[in-house]
Amino acid sequence: MMAGGWHERDRSTEDGPVLFDRDTTARWSCRSGDYVVWARFLGMGATQGRGYSIADFWEMRDGDVVTLTNRVADLPTGFELHPLEVSGTLLSEMLKRLADGYCPGEPMDGPSIWRVRAGDRLAWMGSPRPGLSGDHDVLNITTFRTDSLVYGEPLSMAEGWPTFGAPSEPLSIDGRRRCQAGFEAILNAGLPREAAIDPQWRLA
Repeated sequence: MMAGGWHERDRSTEDGPVLFDRDTTARWSCRSGDYVVWARFLGMGATQGRGYSIADFWEMRDGDVVTLTNRVADLPTGFELHPLEVSGTLLSEMLKRLADGYCPGEPMDGPSIWRVRAGDRLAWMGSPRPGLSGDHDVLNITTFRTDSLVYGEPLSMAEGWPTFGAPSEPLSIDGRRRCQAGFEAILNAGLPREAAIDPQWRLA
């Protein structure tokens, strides 16, 4: 990490948030005590240091895996893209499906799915471990350069409903500290170089 905070980078350098580009999948193997925070970019008109708001966060358990992807082949089992959620070459494929009789319902949603936009960031916090270390337990900051899907596995049952990443009630002192550290690292990285303009989330 560079002195003075996080700075955007690509995979060829060692400092700052990872830039998550097209045709990419990453999987985070999490442990109990880890947290993942999703921060929504507020737009290019936002001021430095106030460019993000927390959209959601997960408290992880041993065995939980978080997948970041914009590749159709790596979407979760059973997940269907809605016709409004595709562009580029995927649009041509969807038009063929519709011509063949595909009748979509509402866009799919669930407790373990985040639709992140270009410009959004994720922070992963937890205790340092081999291959993962960071300041104030911030293990990773990722900036998305394109709309992507983030999902968690496996689902668990709580009061008869499937759930993933549900936070403890009340959130522990360490949990609050780690989530705050992650969000501050997101803010300190400054504004992203690219961000979504179209209000509709789409995979290309």
